[in-house]
Amino acid sequence: MTDILDLPGWKATSSRSDGSQYPIEADYLVHPSACLKCGSIGHLYKHGTKKTIYTDSPIRGLPVRLVANVQRYRCRDCGETFLQPLGAVLDDRRMTRRCAEYITDQGMRDTFSRVAEHIGCDEKTVRNVASSAVALVADEFRPYVPESLGIDETQLSGVMRLVLTDVDRRLPVDILPNREPASLA
Repeated sequence: MTDILDLPGWKATSSRSDGSQYPIEADYLVHPSACLKCGSIGHLYKHGTKKTIYTDSPIRGLPVRLVANVQRYRCRDCGETFLQPLGAVLDDRRMTRRCAEYITDQGMRDTFSRVAEHIGCDEKTVRNVASSAVALVADEFRPYVPESLGIDETQLSGVMRLVLTDVDRRLPVDILPNREPASLA
């Protein structure tokens, strides 16, 4: 049988479509060997489960809800409890990494409202995820700004065009569709 979830370390236990969304119940199969609080190795015991719902990218044109059976653990040394760390999930956003990548990709092509409709979440969530991705790209983007900008005009295909050049490096920067002041501004 093909694993509909297709996330490493995860096993889908049930999936069904109710027509408006696609809930998939799943277990994460990778378990911790050390306490996340004190670091003690081998002194953990299972302490029940907790169902947590995460948003995933759409399947078959429907929004997907990953209903995770998250294992709780208690440490025999420090007595603290903690939840099983989950792979491929962004806990701070309650969604899979794949869903965040989908939002980033689709958010550049479509409106945030439509992406939110496809995902089955709030538009603000899509805006926040896409804005985080844009901020990362903006931090890395370093536009080249010439020290001396030359402005000239030329005729191409019978239309006068505005040509911007880097005078110091003798390279063209841009050709604008016309030579109107509004285009230059």
